[in-house]
Amino acid sequence: MTPLPTLTDAEILEYVDTRSFQRGQRYHRDGFIFDTRRQGTTLKARCHGSQGGPYYVEALFDDEGLVSTDCSCPIGGGCKHAAALLLAWRERPDAFTEVEDLDKALERRSKAELIALIRQMLRQQPDLEPLVAAPLPTSHERRGPVTPEVYRRQIAAIFHRYEDDWRGLHDLVRELTSVQAIGDGFLQQGDHAAAAAVYEALIVELLERRTEYDDGGELAGIVGRCAEELGPCLDALPEASPGRAPLLKLLFSVYQADKSLGGYGFSDAVPDLLVEHTTPEERGMIAGWVREALPQLRDWGRKACGSLLLELESETLDDEAYLRICRETGRMLDLVERLLTLNRVDEAVTEAQSLGDYPLLQAAAVFTAHHQADLAERLIQERSARSPDERLLQWLKTTRRERGDDAGVLELAEQLFRARPSLPGYQEVRELALRLGCWEALRPQLMARLEQEPFPYLRVLVYLDEGDVDAAIQAITIPQQGRYGYHGGALALEVARAAEKTRPLTALDIYRRHAERLIEHRGRDSYRTACVHLQKVRDLYTQLGQQADWATYVHGLRERFRSLRALKEELADAGL
Repeated sequence: MTPLPTLTDAEILEYVDTRSFQRGQRYHRDGFIFDTRRQGTTLKARCHGSQGGPYYVEALFDDEGLVSTDCSCPIGGGCKHAAALLLAWRERPDAFTEVEDLDKALERRSKAELIALIRQMLRQQPDLEPLVAAPLPTSHERRGPVTPEVYRRQIAAIFHRYEDDWRGLHDLVRELTSVQAIGDGFLQQGDHAAAAAVYEALIVELLERRTEYDDGGELAGIVGRCAEELGPCLDALPEASPGRAPLLKLLFSVYQADKSLGGYGFSDAVPDLLVEHTTPEERGMIAGWVREALPQLRDWGRKACGSLLLELESETLDDEAYLRICRETGRMLDLVERLLTLNRVDEAVTEAQSLGDYPLLQAAAVFTAHHQADLAERLIQERSARSPDERLLQWLKTTRRERGDDAGVLELAEQLFRARPSLPGYQEVRELALRLGCWEALRPQLMARLEQEPFPYLRVLVYLDEGDVDAAIQAITIPQQGRYGYHGGALALEVARAAEKTRPLTALDIYRRHAERLIEHRGRDSYRTACVHLQKVRDLYTQLGQQADWATYVHGLRERFRSLRALKEELADAGL
């Protein structure tokens, strides 16, 4: 048998995170891995779990090394159980029993032996009995047609096994995926009717149950894959076949369910199948289903179905019918687009004025594309005068910048800054005002706005950006019972870094206060961070030629906190 590679810690850590690796080391050391086997290029075992199990765990290799891991635990691979398996293989590969490939082992059995084997398996796992009735894709001729009902019973039995076990979702998905694999096998053989039966069973059952089981979207993913695979099944049927309508109805049910739930995305492949793979008569039939579904859908679902309806009837709709569908389904951007195409500009403006702020911004792009940029700007300008949405002003600012209107950009940039001050906003206003020669007059007004803020954070950042360290120090300094302290740890540290060269005593004081505050918080992480600041304190004392003062300070600090052993260890590790 071809040898499999052994793995380093680093190679295992490419497939599991550090925490899972550390737990896997303990699981391996404590003997949690058992029933170890090697089957070709696959390692298999069972592993005891901390809250369940034992779990079935596998690792697949190829010529290059490890390919993947899988586990029946809720994580489903890349877990501590997989790490334990890989460590067990690395440490004791001789403990893995070599077993024959499953297909070869089954092929050696006689029919009687296989029947006896299946009976024995069903005695141990009676829940698997529905599998016996389910047709499978094989090279032999099948007896009778394949119907969805037998697979629906199988799927229902799978759900029944996990209805009281929320931790079994991974196994539930794996078993359902194995049912999908049956449909995929039929599809590969060209047996489209059988494949469609399997996909139908999965879609119907999962749409009925997914809201109860599917917080993570795994079941929706199966529905989406089954719907996509119905495409070849649909194409295999002649246009006049009576079997096409049920398939189309099934596909539409997937689409309708997705839109009713708010748009999970599992029906993304369906619109193309319903529009591009259908006859005109079928598209008319589907359009009727869409109209029947519209009253039950919320706004988002109505818009999505409106888009599908417009595509389905694109060859038969006149302009007024198109506009009516847009209004009925809330597709206002499509409505504005068609009105502008028809040169009904005044109507387009009226419709745009009824939109919310963000849709209006989208409509502005439509107006611009139809060479109505002035109208778009007028609409946004009018709305910005009565709306607090800053995106409107940003749009106007971008528009004016594109046409080189610096004065107009400055006006809007200043307006945005006053509404929501920020350092980038200040820098933008400053750049524009310097270019236009009005910065000296404008700066005092901006600083007055910053002084209205309850906390000096932004004002300090502005001072630092302009290199005014003294003003930044003054802004963060606050009286504290006859002495002075500093606003905010992070803000004070920003000032300290800027003050190291020109105001080293102030920087030293800030670093020292911050380090002592961290020590008082307790905890090794706090001590470690405090040591970083204390290293700064030591360097500044050295810069000032005050090494004796540093020695006195650090000795006093050790005495003050002499009961904190972890702090002493961190000070020693930091060379302090």
